[in-house]
Amino acid sequence: MMKGFVKYDFREDGRLVFCWIDESWAKDGFLDFVRNIERNLSSSEIIKDSRSVEAGICMFRSESLFVKRYNDRGVIHRIRHMLKGPRAHNAARIFSHLKDKAVEIFIPAHIGVVCRRRPGLGQRFSYLIQEAVDDLIPALEIVKLASSSDEERRRLTCNLSDTLARMHEAGVIHGDAKMTNFLFKKVSGGYICGMWDFDVARIRAAPPARLRESDLARAAASLIEMSERLSCGWSRSLITDELVAGYEKRSACRLQRASLDRKIRNFLG
Repeated sequence: MMKGFVKYDFREDGRLVFCWIDESWAKDGFLDFVRNIERNLSSSEIIKDSRSVEAGICMFRSESLFVKRYNDRGVIHRIRHMLKGPRAHNAARIFSHLKDKAVEIFIPAHIGVVCRRRPGLGQRFSYLIQEAVDDLIPALEIVKLASSSDEERRRLTCNLSDTLARMHEAGVIHGDAKMTNFLFKKVSGGYICGMWDFDVARIRAAPPARLRESDLARAAASLIEMSERLSCGWSRSLITDELVAGYEKRSACRLQRASLDRKIRNFLG
């Protein structure tokens, strides 16, 4: 059960359809938008189309909504996700948990989830509906900005580590904390940092250091890759030192540096 969401279910063209809608949106015709989610996505401005997902910006009346469809990838994929549950549902469940904990992280509002499947091991798709956010700054542009001065670099590493620490203290492990899964929204005087793509995230009451290290290592490796692509001139140890210092300033958890460095090397290949 997701706090703050209303559950609906119905049949459509031989498919079972389950949906969860934010209770503030469960009115005024929004259920019709949800019932026609595939048609709405197909006619939207597509911004990502890959084997695993398709995403676009849809309009509901005057509101811009970000809709992501997690694609069916065959029987093995279906069996795996029968055990784990739909990725869209997991993302909304994590959002609901973080919202309930009043975690101070910028996260676009998750408005709805739609799961469409045929009985048994038949095809299945899930859709995530979020608010569309304006003025987002691409991660690569943020790294370029950070390369302009030591102060900007420290600002970035502090934002990344602070975001992860707040999330971990609320009992959430992201599972894929690469730079493109952090959000950077332009605001007066700079930017704020947040996160999205919680579809593989997990809730743990007290996340152990090894899981925290994996998230931090993924962020560090991703930042290292981008900084080396842009020839920022930062050493790998400098990036790791600043991320660890920022993390341990926010969290009571003390990380094992040798374990963290090994995980970073594994991500870097």
